[in-house]
Amino acid sequence: MPPTPSKKDVALALLEKGSIFVHLDPRRDKVVVPKAFWVQSELVLQFGTQMRVPVPDLDLDDDGISGTLSFARRPFWCRVPWAAVFAIVGEDRRGAVWSQDAPPENKSITNEKAPEPKRSHLSAVPSPSDAPAVEPTIASEQSENAAARIMFVTFIGALPEVGRTRVGATR
Repeated sequence: MPPTPSKKDVALALLEKGSIFVHLDPRRDKVVVPKAFWVQSELVLQFGTQMRVPVPDLDLDDDGISGTLSFARRPFWCRVPWAAVFAIVGEDRRGAVWSQDAPPENKSITNEKAPEPKRSHLSAVPSPSDAPAVEPTIASEQSENAAARIMFVTFIGALPEVGRTRVGATR
């Protein structure tokens, strides 16, 4: 298996095509984001220079990614060290995941074993050849009602065009 590219290299390659979505654990050391996000186990920040609200001070270095982002239309300078990043995805949904850096709460990324499926409450039914023979019985009244309904539907469908009035039609 080829070596995993660095987070910086992935971010730089994806930024050439547009903006990137950086998935991170905001509780990690040296992460600078608005205080309201500090308690979350996962945060996704969008960085790019060609966005509707561009990040003019976008900076990628060996330590991480930083720039001024907009939160509820308020600018806030963010700094995300690479150690806090566990996935980077481009606008085309291509990217990379570093599962070893994912928060333990995120089971879909950390490759934890999925829980055992619950046993179904359904059971197999015998095949028709194994089933006891039962004669269907229909009361004559039910049979007559069914026939009347069928005739009614047929009659309604067969009304002559002359007797119908269209809403909004003029004569």
